[in-house]
Amino acid sequence: MQKFQSVCPFCGTGCSLTLYVENNDIVKVEPNKNAPSNKGMACVKGLSSHEFVKNKERLKKPLIKKNNKFVEFSWDEAIRYVAKNLKQIIKKHGGNSIGILNSSKCTNEENFLMYELASKVLKSPNVDQCARLCHMPSGIAYSKMFGISAMSCSYSDFEKAKAIMICGANPAVQHPIIFNHILNAKRKGVKLIVVDPRKSKTAKSADIHVEIEEGKDDAFYIAICKYLIKNNLIDKEMLRRTKDYDFFIEELKPFGDINELCEYAGVNPNLVEEIGQLIGNNKTIFINGLGLTESAGCVTNVELVGCMALLTGNIGKEGTGVAPLRGQCNVQGASDIQAYYNKKLKYDKNGFPYFEKKFNTALSSTEMVEGILTGQIKALYIMGENPAMSHPNLKLNYKAFKKAEFIVVQDIFMTETAKFADVVLPAASFAEKDGTFTNSERRVQLLEKAVSYNGIEDWKIICMIAKAMGNKKDFNYKNTKQIWDKLRKKIDIYSEITYKKIKQNYGVQFPATKKSEKVLYKSYFYHKEGKAIFPSIRIYPPSMIRNKNFPFRLITAGTLEHFQTGTMSRHCQTLTKINNEPFVNINPKDAKRLKIKDNTMVEITAPNKQKIKAKAKITNDVKENYLFMPVHFNEAKVNLLTSEKLIDISKTPEYKGIIVKIKKI
Repeated sequence: MQKFQSVCPFCGTGCSLTLYVENNDIVKVEPNKNAPSNKGMACVKGLSSHEFVKNKERLKKPLIKKNNKFVEFSWDEAIRYVAKNLKQIIKKHGGNSIGILNSSKCTNEENFLMYELASKVLKSPNVDQCARLCHMPSGIAYSKMFGISAMSCSYSDFEKAKAIMICGANPAVQHPIIFNHILNAKRKGVKLIVVDPRKSKTAKSADIHVEIEEGKDDAFYIAICKYLIKNNLIDKEMLRRTKDYDFFIEELKPFGDINELCEYAGVNPNLVEEIGQLIGNNKTIFINGLGLTESAGCVTNVELVGCMALLTGNIGKEGTGVAPLRGQCNVQGASDIQAYYNKKLKYDKNGFPYFEKKFNTALSSTEMVEGILTGQIKALYIMGENPAMSHPNLKLNYKAFKKAEFIVVQDIFMTETAKFADVVLPAASFAEKDGTFTNSERRVQLLEKAVSYNGIEDWKIICMIAKAMGNKKDFNYKNTKQIWDKLRKKIDIYSEITYKKIKQNYGVQFPATKKSEKVLYKSYFYHKEGKAIFPSIRIYPPSMIRNKNFPFRLITAGTLEHFQTGTMSRHCQTLTKINNEPFVNINPKDAKRLKIKDNTMVEITAPNKQKIKAKAKITNDVKENYLFMPVHFNEAKVNLLTSEKLIDISKTPEYKGIIVKIKKI
């Protein structure tokens, strides 16, 4: 029996796995006991990950749509067809008319190559990936404040803290192994604060649960910042390492007093004092998730979390830090490549590192949809993403996909998005490729190719298309190590990370430059003068307010047994046995008032007149006038209900801002 090292393809925890193979068949998956990220632990999804790899519904041959039906073609024919059509569109409309979607489920090497294809062959600036829909606000906020958008600490720091504050995240369900690290810390006396409108599994383990009103996080965090400043619970040494602190204080003044802010946020003001004293006097780690980044004040929400860390000096030391949890296995890596592909690391006159500013003219993934409808975008090349499930206002997306002149989808299954494509190219899964993922704690880890079931590695497909379009010189790679060595010359934060170092150390954490430090921000932030920057602050109220016609706020998220749009997890037999149908959580009082019984079918309707159906599950985990639904099920596509409205500079959809009505069927 052969053993191959790999990384779990689901959430951003980055659990190291060993794949056991006999006769080109994965017979067992085990967590790696020596890996620092998971220490021999894995959740049910990770242990079942081999099941979708060898699922019989995997795409096997390239498909080209003829007379509205898919027909199998050879790889040579399909690649020539793709190259021919892309060339024609570039000749007629220019490279700017092509939109490219990278994937956080693909390797760093593959994401990098897609940028190379876009810049050197397609001549298009329009490259984006799924972080736009979730973690882009963290990217913007922490890059502006600290210079790098990433977890500043490591999972091992959790037990060195005295408090952990989880803001809009449910790691017990979304990141189970990270939550195990948190529970281990809690057993050693670390206090756990959870800010969440639901009684989530994570919230039920908290010492302090702040049951905030959805979309009003910014007001609550402003109240805490005001309390810290008013009561002198600030770290003056840390403030000397910052800029614009006086400006920040002035920015806070118009927002009223703490009681007014708490009333708006639906929070008891006593909690502000309790939390303020706890984080102001103790080492604290601040974790944030999609509850912040998919709400109305998304960038501001994350900035305020960063402000709490700066004010209390809880960054740049062991047992402290900011910790954005990444939702997919390579969100961090794909985002690093997106952020730093054309941005060089420089040093100021005092030797402090900083990144030069980059002017970005690219359309976001959500803007590409609008671009198709206006005629600006003519073609889409989609690698490993499923926007026909994940994008907001799906009906608008469907209209755009039907209008596009040419769509190429590269994936492992016939997804909802692939059904709209003109060409579908069968790709390889995580177990069928070499390469690297970067996890939430900035750890770059290797995947080893273990088997060959179906499809071709994404990086090889990209090279085939580039060569067919006339560029053989820049895409003549023989293996992923060659791509990585090119990547780390371009992406400065990875410059000192080699495959050899990754193998020797169960992964290497970035930034890994000649002058980098193990503890992020210990001596400097990645700005000129080495200083962090306090942001400008404003409150963004939810764009839609509950009313008599739509009296419920719908919260959407994931479940323990499934992942994102279900492409992988719903092809795992173990996971579908646990649950394989959509549901909606409703409070018992609301259910009684509407005469809805447990496990009966209900209909949920949004202001855009879209409707979906699901089974009602009655629970006290949601407050009155709130509902919860998972995002995984194409039988009840929750994003039919979401608005296409994009939030602030992040251009992220307001997924947590849905208002709906519900009735029994």
